[in-house]
Amino acid sequence: MMLEYTQVEEISSLVDNARRVFDSKVLTVQNRLNQLRNLYYVLLDHQTQFEDALNKDFNRSQFETSRLELAQVFGEILYVMRYLESWSKPQKVEYLPLSFGTTYSTVEKIPLGVILIIAPFNYPIVLSLSPIIGAIAAGNTVVFKPSELTPNCSTLLTEVLQSCFDYPIVSVVNGGITETQKLLKQKFDKIMFTGSEHVGKAVSKAAAEQLTPVILELGGKSPCFLTSNCKATKIKTLLSRIIWSSFVNSGQTCVAVDYLLVDESIYSTVVEESTKILEEFYGTITDKSDFTHLIDRKSFKRTVTTLQKTKGKKISFGVAHENTNFVPPTLICDVSWDDETMRSENFAPILPIIKYSTIEDAVSKVKTNHDTPLACYIFSEDPREQRYILNNLRSGGVCINETMMHVGLYTAPFGGVGNSGYGNYHGKWSFESFSHSRTVLKQPLWAEFLIKARYPPYTKKNRATLELLDKGVVWFDRSGNVPSRRSYLTKVIGCCGLMVTVAVALLAKLVF
Repeated sequence: MMLEYTQVEEISSLVDNARRVFDSKVLTVQNRLNQLRNLYYVLLDHQTQFEDALNKDFNRSQFETSRLELAQVFGEILYVMRYLESWSKPQKVEYLPLSFGTTYSTVEKIPLGVILIIAPFNYPIVLSLSPIIGAIAAGNTVVFKPSELTPNCSTLLTEVLQSCFDYPIVSVVNGGITETQKLLKQKFDKIMFTGSEHVGKAVSKAAAEQLTPVILELGGKSPCFLTSNCKATKIKTLLSRIIWSSFVNSGQTCVAVDYLLVDESIYSTVVEESTKILEEFYGTITDKSDFTHLIDRKSFKRTVTTLQKTKGKKISFGVAHENTNFVPPTLICDVSWDDETMRSENFAPILPIIKYSTIEDAVSKVKTNHDTPLACYIFSEDPREQRYILNNLRSGGVCINETMMHVGLYTAPFGGVGNSGYGNYHGKWSFESFSHSRTVLKQPLWAEFLIKARYPPYTKKNRATLELLDKGVVWFDRSGNVPSRRSYLTKVIGCCGLMVTVAVALLAKLVF
């Protein structure tokens, strides 16, 4: 299917219209809930069509589309709708310094404006709609650029998003590089991009020209540690979770296990058991099987080249087919850190397996070669070992004795760190990311007699009065450890000090 591209000369006016809609339509919380309700039901009505569309685009298993995309979107919409009213309420500032004691201060959430969301091909439903849900919940309008690599899904997304809202709050721009470049020249209030590090840099650079903040979700080589502190009887269970993560969606997952690090004492057992599981899962696989293919010929050729250049031992069941961009799931054993499979994110049904001698050495190699991955997976039953990896390796997210499930937890933040991106989204964090936290301070007129000491002419007496109000109670000495919590006596002294300070301030007013 050919995707109908948006005319380049129409993009500027389309973005301008999104701005006009935002300026003219103040979306109340009730309005936003109604729009999310509409989105929920239109997706429910088109669930089968979305599954069929992605099956046509790259032989995506309908089971994977249902479980890994649509189920999460439905759950996230319901979660956001359930709590949106409470998230939207102004929050009272928890602590007011004494000099602000007469004020009433709150923090309210206001929409940013017009949001640009650029989505990838690999999970084109959830990675499009999850940020759109958050942007709408926060009261914004959206300009959405779906992937041109999934034409059937992008066409359906375009039709659905243009039909289900009471207001034209979501505009869709379809196209490739030219259309995206034109989009990035427009002024937005925030941009969210999910994709490769290379394109992410270009998006960030273009956004900087407009002083536009960005959220980048960039992926990377996510390591998986399988240590000797795992019960032998559980090895099959652990490896099943790891192999599923590496090969679901044909490895085209930003948080897939990109490579497996195995303690040398259990390495041979792991290779043997992994081969059995691979055969159990994919032993009869062909290009006609219910297994997702690579997205295009470019990805196919890159993957085949990697497999040809690797010096590791390849284990697979099946034969690659260029005409359908099919590559069978492949384990690669005895891999070194300088192997072809370790140069960049594989993003393919390839799982390199590396032997290590100590966990300290393994963590050091990860930091040296692929620091700040989007995900880190730890398979160990030793809490101290788990904590060592957590303390010494930065990552966007972590799973212990599990893989990828943290991404589906839409009630918790998801995002990268360092080279794997920055910014969080999902549920409340999407609402926060697409909102501005605005402080609103109210000062009563009757308080003038307490604050007029700030006015010129500046005198020593006025300064002394204000300093009494400004300085808080110190609960720590010049040296030694700072107490984590103030003692009961300190609290009493603090309360007394507060009362004394207020009394002195009032006395100063009367005397001076």
